[in-house]
Amino acid sequence: MNSKRAAIVFLTCLAGTAPQAQDSEPLSAGTLQAAYFIADAQATTVSAYLYLPYGEIDNPYAEGLAHYSEHLGWLNGFGLAKADFDRETNASTTLFRIEYHFNAPPEDLEHSLQVLAKTLTPIRLDPQFMEQERGIIAREYDLGVRESIWADFNQSLDRATYGDHPITRSVIGTPDNIINFSLTDARAFHKMTHTVDQAVLLVYGNTDLARVQSAVTSVFGGENATPRLPPRDFDFAPMEEDIQSVTVPKSDRQLVLIRKRIHLPQTQSYQRRVLIATLLQKALLSPYDGSLAKPLRFDDFIAQRIRVDIDYLDQNDLLLTIESEPDLDITLPRLQQALLQTLSTIAAQGIPAETLQRVRQQYLTRLQELETPAAQVFADARADIAARQIPIGFETARALVQDIRPAEINALLTRISGEGHLVVRLVNTPTGDKN
Repeated sequence: MNSKRAAIVFLTCLAGTAPQAQDSEPLSAGTLQAAYFIADAQATTVSAYLYLPYGEIDNPYAEGLAHYSEHLGWLNGFGLAKADFDRETNASTTLFRIEYHFNAPPEDLEHSLQVLAKTLTPIRLDPQFMEQERGIIAREYDLGVRESIWADFNQSLDRATYGDHPITRSVIGTPDNIINFSLTDARAFHKMTHTVDQAVLLVYGNTDLARVQSAVTSVFGGENATPRLPPRDFDFAPMEEDIQSVTVPKSDRQLVLIRKRIHLPQTQSYQRRVLIATLLQKALLSPYDGSLAKPLRFDDFIAQRIRVDIDYLDQNDLLLTIESEPDLDITLPRLQQALLQTLSTIAAQGIPAETLQRVRQQYLTRLQELETPAAQVFADARADIAARQIPIGFETARALVQDIRPAEINALLTRISGEGHLVVRLVNTPTGDKN
């Protein structure tokens, strides 16, 4: 992340040539914290995304109020503009960011940005209308949480992983909170978080740099001397190892779920760390020597399925997640033991350089064969912005992948197999278990 006000342009189509991905170029972002453009000649519209680097984790009020505030911000900018109902608009909130989205024809880009800018203005909605919006969120809760058989399990798992840290807060809130959201608190949270000097704009689609720059200057002209917010750096409390057997009502899946939260102070760039984790993840799931999948799925038939995720929570903490379903006649405790022992053995021996080279080449080949590289750049840019990072270009990312050494990947493997806060759940079905 960079304290300078900047806007990055990703050019994926050069005049007179076939589409190709370029690294970023800076341009003026006006009063915004930053603005980014990703050109895609294959797109039929232009999408504008406005990001705010705050989410539920920053909410000092009732749990879920950040999401409620986003609804009101959306109505402030979009909902009362009847002429925009035939266009694609949306908004969303996570623990770490709020996003507003407007999709329209290229010639309407400036209008799109004007509507997005309205989401940042003070909420001026009828109080009765604001109260009615609680009912919309209550229905979202019913569909997304109340009807989910995994909601209680996931909440309990988060508590076991992070304790009382705010990262366990529910983005949508509880039924009691939702029906009692304070209008005063919602306005206050909106005012605290919806500031143009921290807002980040991402424009993606079939248009050109000049049109984007003109629209940004027209809507967000001016200067911004506000430093960018630093990347998040959490302080997690030490916790005891937590291994339990549980039953999830109505579930027909038996599985082992392993989480390990690891504190890992970093000196490398954020993007390099993420790419190292990506290559390690792919290596562990590959059918080659030194993987988790080869001995457990393809050789000894202990696991029917294995999923591995390695995610950075902040600057210095990452989360390893391993989810696996047992093969026939394999008990959940045996599968758990096999997963942890195999991971430890692989870490002690190191993944062979040949395996890592094959995985890296497959990853690079996939990038090379993408029909729309801009779509990949767009997805990566969204993730970087949510992490309070400056996005990098397609070619820069590819160069980083080529530069990563096997020793770096194995060093990360050693760390994730070593010390950390371990949580294991042996998940049984109500009708039978392998415990």
